[in-house]
Amino acid sequence: MRSARPAVAAVFLVALVMVAVRQRADPPAPPEQELSHFAGVLDHRQQTLDPVLADLYGRAARALEAGDAAAAETLYREAIAKYPSDPDGYNALGTCLSFQRRYDEARGEYNRALQLDPGSRDALYGLGCVAYDQRQYDEAVGHLEAVLAKHPSDADAHRVLGLTYDALDNRPKAREHYQRATELNPTFAQEKHIRERLEALKP
Repeated sequence: MRSARPAVAAVFLVALVMVAVRQRADPPAPPEQELSHFAGVLDHRQQTLDPVLADLYGRAARALEAGDAAAAETLYREAIAKYPSDPDGYNALGTCLSFQRRYDEARGEYNRALQLDPGSRDALYGLGCVAYDQRQYDEAVGHLEAVLAKHPSDADAHRVLGLTYDALDNRPKAREHYQRATELNPTFAQEKHIRERLEALKP
């Protein structure tokens, strides 16, 4: 058994929520443009002590940084084949598929992670982001509220909940979660979209 399971999906889901913010504010970009935006974000170098897994994840991260989602997907599938009981591989593959807007496939991978790790923060968060991107807002709320029930200081979940409640035209809830996200992670307050929405949603 590996000590300290790597937080692989957490790294990728930071990038995923940034995609969600941009998709709401701007026309969708081709997936390869979205992927190339995240240089320096995707980094597995300190995620695992297993050299084989570290190599697979490291190469996958570099492939995503280069905009090659297909190569990254192949590497994640190889990792899953070698470590089929590790939920992190399914979470990472789910996020890779989400980058490609292959949402139904991404859902399947996140659900496989949940089977192995019921209540997985990363899988629930990923499912919430997928539901948001598919405009299935009530479902997104359910997944993201489940994250916050266990992790109330999860800034990323608060931010996506802000986006989701905004889309549902629930202005008080949207502002509440945008505000909480910026309190927990001040860098969010520097994002143009969140600044504008917080101003627009003032009571």
